[in-house]
Amino acid sequence: VWASACLIGMCFGAINPLVFTVAAEAEELGPALLGVSLGTIISLGSIAGLLIPVAVGQFLGVLGQATEQRFQVVWLVTAAWLAGIFFSALALKETGAAARALQGDPGVQP
Repeated sequence: VWASACLIGMCFGAINPLVFTVAAEAEELGPALLGVSLGTIISLGSIAGLLIPVAVGQFLGVLGQATEQRFQVVWLVTAAWLAGIFFSALALKETGAAARALQGDPGVQP
């Protein structure tokens, strides 16, 4: 359980900037669709923030009757979800200034 708690803590601070950076650097979107994509990301995050505590509460039941195994399931599912996001992020290619400098863009210094 401690490993999953550590993974959750490390990933929460990295997920939001990563998601917004990926959307902002996607050349396929362009300026017109960037606002739509970021609005969708923010909306889905807000809906998840509303529904996930309700779902976890339904799974755990009354806290006086919740078992340790159910709490462990919640932690492990959360850790697995965040590990999936983490490993997906590792597969992303660099698109920022560092990638442009490596490609020989004269306007970017390494």
